[in-house]
Amino acid sequence: MNSWEIKNRIRKRIAEEDGVLRKVAPLGVALCHPATYEVAMSSLGFQAIYQEIHKHLEATAERAFLPDNPEEYRRNRVPVLTYENERPLSDFSVIAFSIAYEMEITGIFEMLDLCGISLLREERTARHPFIIAGGPLTISNPEILFPFVDGIIIGEGEERIHQFLDITAGT
Repeated sequence: MNSWEIKNRIRKRIAEEDGVLRKVAPLGVALCHPATYEVAMSSLGFQAIYQEIHKHLEATAERAFLPDNPEEYRRNRVPVLTYENERPLSDFSVIAFSIAYEMEITGIFEMLDLCGISLLREERTARHPFIIAGGPLTISNPEILFPFVDGIIIGEGEERIHQFLDITAGT
């Protein structure tokens, strides 16, 4: 599957969706789920955070998912792209992962690697996106994520995401 075919698959999925949110805002967040599209879209928490980011006056979210076949992306040198505007994750100032289980951590690694973003926090610089994680795993076992993310939202994401966005957007 080449770049055109990958983008065509994304466009087809978007065309079949109800509830795609689009808005122009100063702060763009790549909202990522480290699972495939079909698995991620069944996550009510992921859907709720997508809507909450869009409710913030200064922010917008574009969704990205673990590719169905990461090796195809790697072979064709295609980064993980957002569904709303087909932008690579590395174009965003903030990448937010919603993560439920330890088994999904490898999806984070895969997505960052496909975008040429260092996996370890200590290897990234200010020119890299700020990587934040939230979701059920951050409540039950946040320490496992410390080497890989720049920040963790612990608690009810629907409330805390607005605090994070206020700080990040400078409002």
